[in-house]
Amino acid sequence: MVFRRRIVEAWPYLGMYLFYLIAGILVTLYPSQVILSAMQSGIAYMWSSFLIVGSLSSLYGILRDTWTGEIVGIPLVGSANAIFGIALIGYGTTTVADGIGCIFLGISFGLVGRWDDKRKVAKISQQERN
Repeated sequence: MVFRRRIVEAWPYLGMYLFYLIAGILVTLYPSQVILSAMQSGIAYMWSSFLIVGSLSSLYGILRDTWTGEIVGIPLVGSANAIFGIALIGYGTTTVADGIGCIFLGISFGLVGRWDDKRKVAKISQQERN
């Protein structure tokens, strides 16, 4: 019952990390020309793997109702998001690419706030254990 209630409360984050996982897989399989021109292909695959590993770690943390998965996963997802946003702004040729890059950067800043919240939870959890 507690698990089900927790999943209902966490569904927005489940959706977010699930879509990051899908995005990481798609960027790995079909990298955009903008991304490839902004960075070498090996680096693009490294950043897409950050999306995959970070989202899997965060999904694991949400499903297990622990903060550890997101503490590890959010920096990976956020940094990949920021890099892809910067690549879109710097190398995109349309204002749509610039707008999407700004959205990516905005989401990265939101993830920093989520990570800070999880870090505070981890600190409180550590204090209660001692």
